[in-house]
Amino acid sequence: MASDNPEKVGPFILQNLLILVATPFLAASVYMSLGRIIIALDAQRHSIINIRWMTKIYVLIDFGCIVSQFIGASLPASGDPASIKKARIILLGGLITQVIALSLFIFTCWHVHTRIKKDPPEIILKAPSVSWQNHFRATEVVTVLLIFRGVVKTTEYLQGSGGYVISHEAFIYSCDAAPMFVVMVIFLLIYPGRLVRDTCQLKSDREGNYLLAGRDG
Repeated sequence: MASDNPEKVGPFILQNLLILVATPFLAASVYMSLGRIIIALDAQRHSIINIRWMTKIYVLIDFGCIVSQFIGASLPASGDPASIKKARIILLGGLITQVIALSLFIFTCWHVHTRIKKDPPEIILKAPSVSWQNHFRATEVVTVLLIFRGVVKTTEYLQGSGGYVISHEAFIYSCDAAPMFVVMVIFLLIYPGRLVRDTCQLKSDREGNYLLAGRDG
């Protein structure tokens, strides 16, 4: 619609809104996934932040980014120059906050990952076949891709409507669509829910063995 009617503001704003807001929703999924991975491995002691608060804090920040980008993408519809200027500031605030949050998040993920390698929880020691490291690596790679996309998008809005990034269509495919496609593929291949399912099965089997041993005793 935006391509067929380049002079209409509505389709362009809708297109821009969908592109902007989609990534924070993906980021929210990543934030929640790390908490579930840590709980599944019984590795809560290795987290810098309490797991209950970690997911809530990051998701709350992400929700703020979604709202700010939604407002920033919608305000230009009025056509008022003051509103357009305000929208750019709001959008930049949301994008910069998102990049900072993702940077802190990847540090949290890396910290837990390295601590688990040095001091593995009981479930990893008793079931070394559990591919827990792949899930941490996937989360870290995905977060790097989200940060990269956020930096490019921030640069685009810093340069303004006549900037180099927004003037070249290649950036929307190579620095936005492609990284987000890779994020989807990674989570399709290495889905955190599988680790949660496998560890739950191991824990239930272990509890069942304990009960059988107690009855035999």
